[in-house]
Amino acid sequence: MTPRDSYLTIAEIAARSGTAASALRYYEELGLISAERTSGNQRRYPRHVLRRIAFVRAGRQLGLSLAEIKAALD
Repeated sequence: MTPRDSYLTIAEIAARSGTAASALRYYEELGLISAERTSGNQRRYPRHVLRRIAFVRAGRQLGLSLAEIKAALD
């Protein structure tokens, strides 16, 4: 597996995490997750982002705000 193979598109992340692509873009805007950009300006997420998204979703189910979740992740 090459290092580039370990990156996923926003559609792949959305499908695997059960999170809408719009929510992923919002999470990125807030700094909860991060993506690299291709030369064509497409988002590519490292696989570990799936764990961060799971953490965000669990925190939301517990009633935490996104600001509280971001503080915990930072």
